[in-house]
Amino acid sequence: MRNNEELHELRNKYVPQAVFNVIPTFIQSAQGAIM
Repeated sequence: MRNNEELHELRNKYVPQAVFNVIPTFIQSAQGAIM
């Protein structure tokens, strides 16, 4: 069970970081589509 909790913590730490890395790319491509 302890391993599951550790995995959950890692996911909470690193998934938002990945999302923040993707968002600027998404915004740039959206701006490129508008222009």
